[in-house]
Amino acid sequence: FGNWCGAKWVWNIVTRRPLFDWEKDQWRVFSTFLDCIPIRDNVPDALAWSLSSNGLFSVGSFRRELEDSTNGTNLVPKFLWKGICPSKIELFLWQMWKGKVFVKEVLYRCGMGHISNMECPLCGKDGESIDHLFLQCSWLKALWQTCLCWWEVCYCVNLSIKDWLEGWLGLCPAKNQERVWCSMFYAIIWTIWE
Repeated sequence: FGNWCGAKWVWNIVTRRPLFDWEKDQWRVFSTFLDCIPIRDNVPDALAWSLSSNGLFSVGSFRRELEDSTNGTNLVPKFLWKGICPSKIELFLWQMWKGKVFVKEVLYRCGMGHISNMECPLCGKDGESIDHLFLQCSWLKALWQTCLCWWEVCYCVNLSIKDWLEGWLGLCPAKNQERVWCSMFYAIIWTIWE
């Protein structure tokens, strides 16, 4: 990952593939972060997590720090990581929340090949964006409205997927039904994708 240049460690990290444009800023931030870490020759390495009293990493301590540093904004909706569904579906929902699901619009924006038909495969009318494919397509609006009617919940489906994910748990009609409510959401999203 690097080598010594005199008394200073110089990072030389090679990625397995070229970075996408949207990853380059993240890579620069990561590289700057690495350059700030003092590495000394002939000193044994030790792991320590400064955000916990025992020096051990925990997801809880990381999340608390993240919430404190961002005033609770832009955090992944908590219901995504409840362990109600398989982890691949939770991961997929997280990618969706980040806008990284590979629908035609995202692939085109990333320069991934020539896409001649940007239309939604279901309705054939609008472009296949994350918001359209999972919420705004006329076929799927009807599906969401039907499911919401089963629960006697009225809600506007004309939102972004991010707003939909962040607001979903709050729509649950009863606290003791949250697991079923979230499971229904996971099942619908995953079925649309599959």
